Amino acid sequence: MQTRYFDLRDTKGQQKEIEDKIGAAAKILRDGGLVGIPTETVYGLGANALDGTAVKRIFEAKGRPQDNPLIIHVTGAQWLPRYCADVPPLAYVLARKFWPGPLTMILKRRPIIPDETTAGLDTVAVRCPNHPVTLAIIREAGIPIAAPSANLSGRPSCTTAQDVLEDMDGKIQVVFVENYCVSVAEMLIPAADISEQISTAGMEASGTGNMKFMMNGALMIGTMDGANIEIAERVGQENIFIFGDSAEGNYNKKMYHTYNPGIIFENHPGIRDVCNCLIEGNLLRYGNRKYSEIYQNLLFGEYGEADPYYILADFPSYIETYEKVYHLYVDHKDEWIKKAIVNTAKSGYFSSDRTIEQYNEKIWNLKPVK
Repeated sequence: MQTRYFDLRDTKGQQKEIEDKIGAAAKILRDGGLVGIPTETVYGLGANALDGTAVKRIFEAKGRPQDNPLIIHVTGAQWLPRYCADVPPLAYVLARKFWPGPLTMILKRRPIIPDETTAGLDTVAVRCPNHPVTLAIIREAGIPIAAPSANLSGRPSCTTAQDVLEDMDGKIQVVFVENYCVSVAEMLIPAADISEQISTAGMEASGTGNMKFMMNGALMIGTMDGANIEIAERVGQENIFIFGDSAEGNYNKKMYHTYNPGIIFENHPGIRDVCNCLIEGNLLRYGNRKYSEIYQNLLFGEYGEADPYYILADFPSYIETYEKVYHLYVDHKDEWIKKAIVNTAKSGYFSSDRTIEQYNEKIWNLKPVK
């Protein structure tokens, strides 16, 4: 299993990026997976508290006996009647006073809570964590999260994402990084197998993070944009996964008004199904977000410009390319390793020495000091 790392503090105000990561974590939980989540105390190892099979995965990952009951995490007192029976008035008083926060209440459980969560007890422990990321995930998932501390049994509780990685890397699907910095990057980048650089070619030039992933052997799936172009030139098309239109193609779409996302919508059943999900009401809501606004933007736009970043245009290519990435990683590990070695070997071109020398030749015109 590959563990993914989500950082929500270095997003530079990109609300869509935050929402996408929250949504991805929520889907993993709904599908029975495990997610490392931050709380106001320690990191938790979360699973769908209503899914006995998912809860068993917590015990397997931690190496913890299954006769230990788990705490379920909710977003507030309004969730208590869903999962607890005969809730006393005092519970609501305490919730208003101390939630969100570390207060845990033990109440009579409803049958919807499986035995795996409560270790067969007729009571369930409930609390509301005081952390915006975890609360957002619970709201998006629409389910309570069972979450003991995210450490191996017998080890200290995890207080940082690094601690979780040390104990749980490869055992869970997602770890949320609470504060991305150089020290964290030193752990995350070498651990990555795939580098996704998916900005629209010619519009949102990729930064230098792709070079760091390349140096550490991560294979890139990306557009021909920014530094991705230079990386592709160095490693060769056979050692990188490029999808989507070129910057020139996107420029021509804009210049000559040739792009019509409605045609793609009509001609690609898969894309049509994805878009229709945004308006059919089947997706769980996160806050006041309206998925219909995304649908409107993609197909009709604002002030006459639909899908200004050509997302639907590149989407079929992305899906096709990602399938190739997946099958190579799963079925042809030796070939994957060879490509990773080529990426690392070719990364020397992006050294700071070469970069500074080039800047000097073209811009600074300084003479070396002897």
